[in-house]
Amino acid sequence: MTRKLYLRAIVPIGLFFSLSLICGNQTFLYLGVAFIQMLKATTPVAVLLVGWGMNVETPSVRVLANVTVIVLGVIVASYGEIAFNLTGFLFQAAGIIFEAFRLILVQRLLWSAEFKMDPLVSLYYFAPVCALMNFLIFLVFEASKLGMSEILKLGLLTLLANGALAFVLNISVVFLIGRTSSLVLTLCGVLKDILLVGTSVFIWGSTVSLTQLFGYSLALGGLVLYRLGADKIREQYQRIRNDGSNAWEEFSTKHPTRRKVSIGGAAALILIMALGVMFGSGKTEIQSVPLEGGESSEVVYVPQNPNMVGQSGPFPVARLDLKYQPPRKLDIIVSIYKEHPTAVGQALEAIKRLPGFGDLNPNTIVYFKDPSADQRIVHDETKANAVRKLSTRGGNNAAWLTHIIDMWNELAEHTLFLDGSFQNLEKMAERIYDYYGPETGVLSLAPSLSRCACHQCKDPFGTEESWYRVPEIFASFNGDFCPAGDVLLSQSGQFIVSAKRIRGTPKHVYESMRDLLTSDDDHWIHSDKKLGYFTDDLDDPFFGRAFEKSWMIAFQCGDPRLAESCPILGERRQPQYPLDRCQCLDRNPADPKGPKPARIARRHVRKV
Repeated sequence: MTRKLYLRAIVPIGLFFSLSLICGNQTFLYLGVAFIQMLKATTPVAVLLVGWGMNVETPSVRVLANVTVIVLGVIVASYGEIAFNLTGFLFQAAGIIFEAFRLILVQRLLWSAEFKMDPLVSLYYFAPVCALMNFLIFLVFEASKLGMSEILKLGLLTLLANGALAFVLNISVVFLIGRTSSLVLTLCGVLKDILLVGTSVFIWGSTVSLTQLFGYSLALGGLVLYRLGADKIREQYQRIRNDGSNAWEEFSTKHPTRRKVSIGGAAALILIMALGVMFGSGKTEIQSVPLEGGESSEVVYVPQNPNMVGQSGPFPVARLDLKYQPPRKLDIIVSIYKEHPTAVGQALEAIKRLPGFGDLNPNTIVYFKDPSADQRIVHDETKANAVRKLSTRGGNNAAWLTHIIDMWNELAEHTLFLDGSFQNLEKMAERIYDYYGPETGVLSLAPSLSRCACHQCKDPFGTEESWYRVPEIFASFNGDFCPAGDVLLSQSGQFIVSAKRIRGTPKHVYESMRDLLTSDDDHWIHSDKKLGYFTDDLDDPFFGRAFEKSWMIAFQCGDPRLAESCPILGERRQPQYPLDRCQCLDRNPADPKGPKPARIARRHVRKV
């Protein structure tokens, strides 16, 4: 291959391949998955138009109509909550255009009489160009942020396996383009999505809405129409209709009684299925749970997937992972910065002696963020089971998220998250003693709870700051739009939460939140308007203030009525108060009033 031919035919493929990967990955920093999927659904149209523009494909109104039907079907199926961001939209649009050019150039390389290259040979030529482009961009933008520790943490085997799969994928792509076309490749992606949805429904019991079912049916219909053509489909339909009609007439003549039974049975089956859809399966139990002031709310327990159950009300169903088997009963997690390790160790010993904790043999983990602190000294003086050093970025919220992410498959049945300052320790001990139990889903240990309008949330704890990201936090963790009214906020981010409730939300949601909390100062998350009550730096981001107050929302316990029913920290639980007065439970409590209240807890907690 000559140098001129290499620069004209190979280098552009590597360039467009690299740009499509970069733009596609950048999009996830700005847009939600649903909207990205909607935009990606337009790739077949982009490929078709680019192919026509470069004279690789022959223009055809019929093909354009078929592809448009498929795209519309995928858009309908992917329709959901969309948080529009112009930067993300432009990144995704550019990525789609670059990908379309790449696929058409690969097709021309494999098809054109000028090149007529073997698929493996073509991959041999343009893969190094793409690798070089990505490496150069990595050196400029990412090399300074990535250390060997992150690579080792991920695992070399994981990286090698990922690379091997990508290599096999690239081989299959060039072979498919060589045998068919780049348009067929993009349409296969639509078929892949349909198969994934079908598999998840029939094997894992995933829920598919009627809108999604309609959209994917539309896409599948367009795919069949593209593959067979209208004439072929019409011919096959007429043939099946005639054969079926003849067979039914013959059956009716020979077996009139069976014909009537068949019709009656089919009608009964349709009626049963219709009633099942209308009224659901299983029994719905409704219980009136008293709140403060005599108010009652209906908590409806709806039959769910065997591995995921939840309770509904004015908010989306709380998803609980019942399949997970925790290795321990309780973890106590503390995040410290400049606090003295000896004082932290004394506080941990006092907490471990709380009634109800001693028999659980709690595991203690300390995350420290003081760059000058020695890990061995922190471990010896705190006497924690484990000590881990973290970056100062993101504050306590980043530490909590790091624990959840890194311990995803090792989470205890319940985890207690505490700030190393241990303010209000005695009062928190009373709250734990009064309310904590096996059914605890999430119990806030903040000084107080309050409420704010979800769509226009202003800080209810003494400032006039607006928490602009509360709607997005709610949507990310609850999978639904903000309610029309208020949501629950906590004054601080200290709480005890179950592994069932943590794992009810996909792991990647926690990872996304940690990425935002630890992002660079030029990230868009730092552009929110501020009134000056709080700083916005890497160690204490403004977004972290909003997230700190949204942990109850994150654990799907955002009902604002808890702000009225739950007293301030330090007020004891009385016998007439139910256990869910200050918390969300993971299941329907057998006794709404709960066990008898604790008499006193102060004597069990030593002041630190």
